[in-house]
Amino acid sequence: MLGKRICFTTHYTFGNLLNACANLADLKLGRQAHAHILKHGFRFQNGPEPDVFVGNALIDMYMKCGSVEDGSCVFTKMLDRDWVSWNAVIVGYAQNGHAMEALETFKEIELGKYVAEKLLEIDPTNSGPYVLLSNMEVEQGRWQDVKMVRKLMKQRGIVKQPGCSWIEIQSHVHVFMVKDRRHVQKKEIYLILNALTKLMKLSGYVPNAGHLDADEEQGMSDFSSSEEFEEPLIAAVT
Repeated sequence: MLGKRICFTTHYTFGNLLNACANLADLKLGRQAHAHILKHGFRFQNGPEPDVFVGNALIDMYMKCGSVEDGSCVFTKMLDRDWVSWNAVIVGYAQNGHAMEALETFKEIELGKYVAEKLLEIDPTNSGPYVLLSNMEVEQGRWQDVKMVRKLMKQRGIVKQPGCSWIEIQSHVHVFMVKDRRHVQKKEIYLILNALTKLMKLSGYVPNAGHLDADEEQGMSDFSSSEEFEEPLIAAVT
């Protein structure tokens, strides 16, 4: 039916059709509509006859149908975007369990704090929005707000996922977590880390402690000030 009536359709027709597909989660029909949109040469841009809203409807349709990759692709290829475009892709990521993609996307716009708060409402158990919101407040120098966010995390029992790194030595993978004290060579490892930190500071590096919570700051000071590790520092880097 869509093919037979395609000569009478406009961008408003496609907008309404895509909204219906999104509400019904009908991905098959949505893809068909997308194909006809491409044949009509829509470029999702502003102008005398703007069709950005058609691109927005496409993003919304794909996200609500669970096709996150397609929705992201449409967003990326749009010539122009408005706030609806950004909102559609961010909410789409969040609702489909792609929290990190949502966070990275809203870091690109000035609506970061607003979106972070909305993501907290959508998934209050996810540590990502809390951490990003806290870091954004740090960058703005809003220390009271930083304390409020961290206090809220403690009240809700939210634990930040620890950082992780790994290295392969002689076909054996060594995995390290933040404040990891379980490794059999932990003393040697922290000797090297402390030595490198001192060399970096001598070169002018100043660590940004604002992005660390109290436990991390304590953990770092435990190893950097430990007399047990101070003595062999020179030998560790020679």
